[in-house]
Amino acid sequence: MTNGADGVGTTPEQVTVGDLTFDISVSRPESPPAGTVLMLHGFPESRASWSAVADLLRDAGYAAIAPDQRGYSAGARPVGVDAYQLDELVADVIAICDALGLDTVHLVGHDWGAAVAWTVAARHPERISSLTAVSVPHPAAFAWAKSEDPEQRERSGYMEYFQIPDEPEFNLLADDAAALRMGFGDAVPSDVADQHVRVLSAPGAMTAALNWYRAQTPASDDVPVVDVPTTFVWSSGDIAIARAGAERCGEFVRGDYQFIEIPDASHWLPDEHPEAIADAILSRIGRSPATTARGDGET
Repeated sequence: MTNGADGVGTTPEQVTVGDLTFDISVSRPESPPAGTVLMLHGFPESRASWSAVADLLRDAGYAAIAPDQRGYSAGARPVGVDAYQLDELVADVIAICDALGLDTVHLVGHDWGAAVAWTVAARHPERISSLTAVSVPHPAAFAWAKSEDPEQRERSGYMEYFQIPDEPEFNLLADDAAALRMGFGDAVPSDVADQHVRVLSAPGAMTAALNWYRAQTPASDDVPVVDVPTTFVWSSGDIAIARAGAERCGEFVRGDYQFIEIPDASHWLPDEHPEAIADAILSRIGRSPATTARGDGET
């Protein structure tokens, strides 16, 4: 791992796992951290979506790590759809933890990052002290909603479009990514939106990000029940995720579970309501068994 400036605050760093090098941001508190929170971004975003939340977690005494995931990091952008299957995305999270010397983390994910986080927690519960998933419910609940709930089927129509070769890339990036910026609306600060656009405008980046959709198979929804302590945060104003799947999410969690609804907010909760998301993470950590003996909190 190569480091930026040491000390308090947020620093850009890189972590290499095998042939891939991930760009990450690390926020460190002034004192030794009480734990480490690993935060996974969604589409069409970047690790910058967690900046405001990371500051709040750092102020609360936690280290916060946010990577640009596979396809978003310039050094972790393999060619081909198969390189973006869910198994690969999950393996990246574990590999990043291993490279950073983290036996356990408090895992957080938003949008696609939530889908990956659910799967990591289900498959590797020994590595996850707690899970906070934002916006997207457990993959099995989401699959049920896409199949059985007309409202969710309508809201998920864009996913089929994203699987078309080439055309989505052109349309999403045209005119300085006007379509992306329109989708963010007022919920995402302009400087953060600029960072997302910068990441996704790099050669091959948008194709790599859309390959997450193109690599989906029915097996992608075959995720076990989650045993780790879990909080799911959803907004009634989310244009992508309808209520039916959100409310069924708890059926796929055996560990301690909390469902938090934020009224009338957008899909972009980490940007629009960072305080509420940080509070949800910290509350979940406080409700979860301590795991510092396994190395949680070392960075």
